Amino acid sequence: SDWAGFYSEELDNVEFQGKKVAYFGTGDQVGYADNFQDAMGILEEKITEKGGTTI
Repeated sequence: SDWAGFYSEELDNVEFQGKKVAYFGTGDQVGYADNFQDAMGILEEKITEKGGTTI
């Protein structure tokens, strides 16, 4: 899928060392309570691993 390609290939090519990163998302936390905003956590872990700082 597009997400898998972005996450496994494109994101690895971005330099996050010393960068500050913020996350924002909208969605339906009532209808999708089991996975609401899960992608935010996935991105945060990867970006932190690559040296980024979450603000």
